[in-house]
Amino acid sequence: MHIQSIPYGRDNYGYLITLPDGDRAIVDPGDARPFLTALGEERERLRLILCTHYHPDHVAGLPELRQACPAAKVLAGAGDAERIDGVDESLTDLAMIPFGTRHFCAYATPCHTRGHMIYGLDDDLFTGDTLFAAGCGRFFEGGPEEMHAALNERIAQLPPATRVYAGHEYTLANLAFAQEVEPTNDAIREAFKDAARKRDAGAPTLPTSIAQELAINPFMRLHVPAVQAFCQSQEAVMVMGRLRAAKNTFRA
Repeated sequence: MHIQSIPYGRDNYGYLITLPDGDRAIVDPGDARPFLTALGEERERLRLILCTHYHPDHVAGLPELRQACPAAKVLAGAGDAERIDGVDESLTDLAMIPFGTRHFCAYATPCHTRGHMIYGLDDDLFTGDTLFAAGCGRFFEGGPEEMHAALNERIAQLPPATRVYAGHEYTLANLAFAQEVEPTNDAIREAFKDAARKRDAGAPTLPTSIAQELAINPFMRLHVPAVQAFCQSQEAVMVMGRLRAAKNTFRA
C-alpha cells in the first residue's frame, strides 16, 4: 500500500491511498486539482473519498472530483455529512468501510466540528483537524471534554507504532508551543530540530506516530507534572482547556 501526501492551499494536506491492486481512496479533497494530477489516467480506480469534516479547506474539491470520478463513493461523519454537498453515506462511530480486501475504521472525534471523523487503515491513521503533530485542532463545536476523550481516551489507546497523517503542516509552530509548556523535554527539542530540517528541505513533517505524540504533544501529556504546572491544574479536562486557550494566543 502506498500513501501519497497531497499538499494544497497554504498548509493543508490531503492523502491519496493506493492499494497493490490499484484501487485508490482519497482523504480530505480540499482542492481537486492536485488529486486529479496524482490520479493521472487512473481516475476510474478511485473508490472512496473520505471527509474528516465539513470545513471548506477539506472538502472544496469534492464537486470537481465527483464529476471526474463518478464511481467514487463519498463518506463523512454523521453531524457533518449534511453540511457537505455530495456525500453518499454518513458514518457513525466505529463504522467499517470496505476498501479492496481491507477496511477503513471510522472513529468519531467530535470537538473541532460536531461530526469530525478520523480514519484508520491497518497501521495508519488520518486525523484531519483533531490531532496534529505536537498539537490538536481548535474547539469550534465542542469543548475540552471532547478533545480529551478523542486524544487521550481513544487515539492514545491505539498501537504506539500507528502512523499519524494530519490535515495541516503546523508542526513547527506546535513544537514551539510545546517547548514553552515543557522547556526541559529533550524529545520536543529534538523533534523541533528534525522538523526544521525537513521544512528547510521542502519535505513534509508528517507522518508522525502515536508513540511520538505521547512523547512531545502537550495535549496528550495532561498527566505530566510540567504540563500541569504550566496550566496550574492537575485535572485533565481543565488542563486541556487551559492548554488550548494558551495555544490560541501563543506567538513563537
